[in-house]
Amino acid sequence: MSQPNPYEPRPPEQQPQPLGPVPALPVPWAAGGPPPALIPPVPARAAQVAVVVAICLALTQVLVFVASIPARPVADRILQEGVSAAAGSPFYLAFSQLSGLAQALALGGFVVGGLWLHASRAFAVAARPEILQERGPVWVWLGWVVPVVSLWFPFQVVTDIRRGCVRGQQHSLGAWWAAWLVFVFSLFFNFSSSSGTGSFRLTVDMPLPVVEGIGAAAGVVALVLWIRIIRDITAGQRELAERAAAAA
Repeated sequence: MSQPNPYEPRPPEQQPQPLGPVPALPVPWAAGGPPPALIPPVPARAAQVAVVVAICLALTQVLVFVASIPARPVADRILQEGVSAAAGSPFYLAFSQLSGLAQALALGGFVVGGLWLHASRAFAVAARPEILQERGPVWVWLGWVVPVVSLWFPFQVVTDIRRGCVRGQQHSLGAWWAAWLVFVFSLFFNFSSSSGTGSFRLTVDMPLPVVEGIGAAAGVVALVLWIRIIRDITAGQRELAERAAAAA
């Protein structure tokens, strides 16, 4: 029997059929997760705004401390004569207004910082799903305001976000959190005074400048460490995105 000529054209029904589109191979990445290049990046402006608000808050607390020095005698008269003793005192008025500004900036920092932390947590979960986020996304917001758990939940949230975004060995965030708690206490102390009675501040017999000075010092320390945390997380996100782009 004669062998078919391999160079002779085949009829259309004997032509090899295409196998269809070849599926794209997955991009190699840690734990099979999608590369950060495909994740909506955390806007750099969000981190910048968070830093600016934190700086304004710390500086305002320093001004509160300065204003509290001449306001102390007025506070003593409030204890003896009542709230009306503060009327007409420019020093106590400046102190109260700056205290209110510090509280407003703290609220603004909560909103801006929460938005940045929420986006950073989403990035960390998508980029490195093998890193456990101990608290759910809702605690990025509620952890700062819910009584009792606010003493440690935000610390866990920020620590896990940094672990998910920053590779390698990391330093402890304990100093930042301790300074933040002292600073928050001073803010609540301001609120008790500006609310009208000032009874909490005066009945515990704490000198006004001392309390505000401790709060200002803690605010500056917390600010410096918070900026360091933001820079570490932002740099870690950039590194992960670059590695994903190179792998792709």
